[in-house]
Amino acid sequence: MGHRLLSRVLSFSSDLQKPLAAVGLLDLLLLFCGRRRVMQVEGYSMWPTLKPKDRVIVRPFDQHAAFPAIGIGAIVVYLHPQQPSRQVIKRLHAVEDTQLTILGDCPDASTDSRQWGCVPKECLVGEVVALVTTASEQDR
Repeated sequence: MGHRLLSRVLSFSSDLQKPLAAVGLLDLLLLFCGRRRVMQVEGYSMWPTLKPKDRVIVRPFDQHAAFPAIGIGAIVVYLHPQQPSRQVIKRLHAVEDTQLTILGDCPDASTDSRQWGCVPKECLVGEVVALVTTASEQDR
């Protein structure tokens, strides 16, 4: 698995239009240690920031720790409020006492807090820290 993952990371292409962040050495080390994970984007709700089949590195949150320090505008992973077995990538729009407002970057292709209302903080799974690979036009 390490070799496959490394080849994906090395395929971080120069044709990215807006990389979220360069893949840092620390994130790579934590990825290989199992403290980060790779997740594939589905759908167009985060277009144009993220595209279908893009792969991102996610920093999981400790569910037993205090609410993590993440900023408004961060791209986060959370449990879908109506399908808790499904994880969703969206942008954090607002944080209130116990609730989060989560929105996709492409309103026409996104179901999010505009339809569901706020989601509980307990649904937050992690934060996207880097774009690893982006799908080519042929992959879409």
